[in-house]
Amino acid sequence: MVGSLLLLLFVLIFGCYVPIYALFHDHSRPVTLAHLGMYTTLGVASLGVLTICAKAAGIDMKAAILPGMLLSIYVLIRDRRACVPQLHLPEYPLHTGLGVGIAGIYFLYTLAQGLVKGTGAYPAMFFELDVAYYLGQIHALIRNDGWPVLSLNNLGVVMRTHYGAQSSCAILSVLTGFPPHTILFLIYMPLMALGVISAAWLIIREYISPTSKPLIWLGMLVLLFGTSFYPLDRVLFTISRMGVSVPAVKNFVRMFFDPDLFGFLTDFHLIPSSFSGIALVMIFLYGFQNLANTFRRRLVTFTVGILIAFKAPYFLTVGAGYGVWVLCEMARTRQIKLFFSPAIALCIAIGINLIAAPAQHYTFIFVPGRFLMDQKFIATLGTLLLLGGLAILAVPNFMTIFKKTRAWSYWIFILLPLIFTNLVSTTLEGFRFGGNIFNQDLFQVCTLIPLFLAMFVFVMLQATWEKEFFVRRYLAVFVLVLLLLIPASHKLLHAVLPVFAPQAIRAESIQNHPLAEALAAIPVEGSIIATN
Repeated sequence: MVGSLLLLLFVLIFGCYVPIYALFHDHSRPVTLAHLGMYTTLGVASLGVLTICAKAAGIDMKAAILPGMLLSIYVLIRDRRACVPQLHLPEYPLHTGLGVGIAGIYFLYTLAQGLVKGTGAYPAMFFELDVAYYLGQIHALIRNDGWPVLSLNNLGVVMRTHYGAQSSCAILSVLTGFPPHTILFLIYMPLMALGVISAAWLIIREYISPTSKPLIWLGMLVLLFGTSFYPLDRVLFTISRMGVSVPAVKNFVRMFFDPDLFGFLTDFHLIPSSFSGIALVMIFLYGFQNLANTFRRRLVTFTVGILIAFKAPYFLTVGAGYGVWVLCEMARTRQIKLFFSPAIALCIAIGINLIAAPAQHYTFIFVPGRFLMDQKFIATLGTLLLLGGLAILAVPNFMTIFKKTRAWSYWIFILLPLIFTNLVSTTLEGFRFGGNIFNQDLFQVCTLIPLFLAMFVFVMLQATWEKEFFVRRYLAVFVLVLLLLIPASHKLLHAVLPVFAPQAIRAESIQNHPLAEALAAIPVEGSIIATN
């Protein structure tokens, strides 16, 4: 156990953090703990992509660690002290403490489930049943030398999927000796949460001034808890029916503390591929704040390119949005060199996709208005009107600030997926189960909309702190905090329940003890076990 832990620290530092630092950090600026968390997360993702390449090339997957190790040796020889994070006392202790507390709730939500699912000889429970398939795919990557990987769930069937998260976990398990479920739930998922928090913190620090100190904790609240399809329609319905009656007060309290009111997962964050995608997109947003910087532009290019290995729908949203934004900037500045960044990102993505998911072909069908009456699409529009309206409410000279800041850029990433999902349907050629996959999977191109909207709201709120708009600002902040405290309280609630009262969770959870006890008593050698 101690040896595996030391190996894990060695791999994370010299195989993940140091190489990413060498490639993407602006060496004129000091390294902070937030940089350490963000670069380590990106390094783990990069290690997964290299593992895919190694498997596809037919070589030992352990070779994926070699490029990072060689780069680390170069960095340590050249300047070993530069990559060590510097510790500083916070400039604004109160607001920083509140921000850290909000980030702690977000991290605890992931860590608590890791303690339940990642310890012991097998996962005690599964929350969100898709994670069982991910765990099976990690085992398949470890056990099979060939590529594409043969499924362990269906004999002789090749599993074609985005293998970024699974490959990252597989290589970490092989290199450290930790079992796959420990790596996935107790190490990989908390690392992704750390990446989200670190990137969000670095984004917020770019906007902080002595007059806008509250944006430290408010920004963490917006960027961490305003980034999902939380069912705001139920929140608004409950608030609209509130009065002085006891039932109304009970309904309001229930929004914060009922574990089944909104379901266990409302944001896909604990599905490994989706959560990895969120972490990479948050890192993209950090680089997007200053594309004039060569290192930031390089970071954005790389992050967009490898995103396809973790969540293909997210790559479509971010890649298309980034490409359109670059075209707008090229038209405005006449700088042709801007074209190279999205072009290189596209080449990286195409290369990874050809390796990871060969021989998959889609047919696109023009179906206008397909999601016009869809419940989630309507909820999306409601979210846009509500949170976007808050930003407009807080800023009287809205259009002036909208043009001068980068706020308009985020609407490119919001509008493109909305247009796409209402114009196009698609089928997967050779798909046996009816063929039409225009469902939740394709709709996932829209699941990043709240994240970009949250970024837009944060930028607009920051603009109000530079003006004397006290009444509007505090009104917008009050409504925003009221809405976001609800998902924050549910995150905290679901951080406590898995550890102390897992039986209270009834939405998509399953106990594994009965199956484990049965397998311990049944001779399984040479047998085929069929379960649901």
